[in-house]
Amino acid sequence: LRYFWTEKSPQETADDLSRIITTYLQRWNVKKVVLIGYSFGANILPATYRLLPDTDRQAVSFLSLLALSHQADFEIAVTGWLGWAGAAKQGDPVDDIAEIEPHKIQCIYGTEEEDTACPAVEDIPGALIHSRPGGHHFDGDYRALNRLIVDRIKALSSPAM
Repeated sequence: LRYFWTEKSPQETADDLSRIITTYLQRWNVKKVVLIGYSFGANILPATYRLLPDTDRQAVSFLSLLALSHQADFEIAVTGWLGWAGAAKQGDPVDDIAEIEPHKIQCIYGTEEEDTACPAVEDIPGALIHSRPGGHHFDGDYRALNRLIVDRIKALSSPAM
């Protein structure tokens, strides 16, 4: 959280994420990564991904966006924790998602969540959308969320892909 206590630009965030991707691809001797964002993280991940260098974007298998909303801000606001919408200084994440390869998008939302953006992502052919019971915290069923993400990793890792 400390990283976003002061506002970052989308490019600054992408540059930092690029360093992290490069470091761990080498350290763990892997070729692919999955980017997972929840709430605030889901909202900024599409814009950040789009600003990554080509080599980093190619290393990303998919983006899993949990509890995505229509507001992207690159600074933490206490009002967000109180349930108020952000200023959306960086626009609607769905606009950025529309510019990403659809097969790289997994959007998971709670059916009781009022401001979820995942239903808008359903209009993008090839994007994978999952609804789960509950609201912003998915009724605490984190094992089910884990299964959805791991199943996607396995599907993309299979020889048929």
